[in-house]
Amino acid sequence: MNIKQALLLTSILATVTTTAKAGMIVDGDLKDWINQPTGNSSDWLPTDSSVKYLIEDQSGIDNGGYLSPGYGGQAYDAEAIYVKRDANFFYVAVVTGLSPATTEFPAGDLAFDFGNDHSYEYGVVVKSDSRNTDVTSSLNGGIGRQGEVYKVDKWNVGLWADNGSYVGTGLGTQAHPTTVNTGTKIGNAELVYTEALYNSQSLLGQIGNYNGSHYVIEAKIPTLVFAATDLAKAFTVHWTMACANDSLDVDPPANAVAAPASLTLLMLGFAVLNSRRGNSFSQRLAV
Repeated sequence: MNIKQALLLTSILATVTTTAKAGMIVDGDLKDWINQPTGNSSDWLPTDSSVKYLIEDQSGIDNGGYLSPGYGGQAYDAEAIYVKRDANFFYVAVVTGLSPATTEFPAGDLAFDFGNDHSYEYGVVVKSDSRNTDVTSSLNGGIGRQGEVYKVDKWNVGLWADNGSYVGTGLGTQAHPTTVNTGTKIGNAELVYTEALYNSQSLLGQIGNYNGSHYVIEAKIPTLVFAATDLAKAFTVHWTMACANDSLDVDPPANAVAAPASLTLLMLGFAVLNSRRGNSFSQRLAV
């Protein structure tokens, strides 16, 4: 390897190191996900084409605050969910009108369903609340501390049946799990639940077509906490609050994981070096 080749490889390795450290910062700031909001419906669109998302922004003003299947208006609106996956992490952001200060029907946990069979095998705790695991109570905060990841044995559910009819707390459909009732802790994720920001500035009433407060649940979850057999499957990420008045879910393809940029760059670097070595050898033969 000559001096030029050594310098090229050093440059590539430096870029690899920088790229490997890059990633979304879990701070509730939406600059990692969307453009600067201007009060239009297009505000919700992600800036990264690899992000899978669902937008369901509603005002709840019309029809007595109806959200489908429940009520509550902006204070219980599930507005948008974004999911990105790389070789090492799942990144999730949920935007909602539900404040972290809410204690009656508080935020639910992030639910992962690998295989898309409505089993929801894993949960990531959004809000620390071990006060109550009684599914008949309106203060249904589930178990665990914020950011803990559970292999779930049983989920709590909300107020609504499969047909959208009201059935009462703890009797709702398993299709919309709320908080982890029982399970085994298997790891931890980075997670914040805070006021929505953009470049560290408050976004009160500036996202989308409707006014009101907005809050962000943002998480970075290591892929290693999930079973390898599950990671090969298609999956859905779901979120709702303890009443399940409104919910969000998104199902990215199972194979929507690009090769890490660091690996791609490293392979490119070796390919360039091999190419130059081959050209040098050819030139020597031609002499």
